[in-house]
Amino acid sequence: LFAGDVTRPERNSDHDMPVAYFTFPPLANLSMAAAGPVMPVTTGTAFTYSVSVANNGPDAATNVALSIPAQPGLRFSVVTAPAGWTCATPAPGTTGAIACTASSLAVGAVEAIVVTAIVDCGVGDGAVVTQGVSVMAGESDPEPGDNSALVSVTAANPPPA
Repeated sequence: LFAGDVTRPERNSDHDMPVAYFTFPPLANLSMAAAGPVMPVTTGTAFTYSVSVANNGPDAATNVALSIPAQPGLRFSVVTAPAGWTCATPAPGTTGAIACTASSLAVGAVEAIVVTAIVDCGVGDGAVVTQGVSVMAGESDPEPGDNSALVSVTAANPPPA
């Protein structure tokens, strides 16, 4: 068939070594970090927290999806995402999940999404409300343990004067 044809990798000869071709699936090691307010937040007022998504490689990530589930005690206000990201959000002033997506995230890229939320007036003074966030992509992640993070906010709800 291709005996002796040096331009063909599948040539067949008594003198040719067997050749094996391997294809490995792409890997994208995503990680994330989240940071919120350090000081207590007065109930009924807005605060911001940021979520950073990084791709540590070795390949580009595709179909990147950031998930911020609804959390009792927090109401959504606004989300600011970088170019190339789209976010589905609840109406301002209501509760609900936030879902942001990007078609790709290059190796070494770090993207920040900023969320503004409001601590509900019914949250007790000194109570801590913790918001979880997570990220995933279309590729396998060799270290999935760093694909989620938590943001905590302490409520300041002093008694009426």
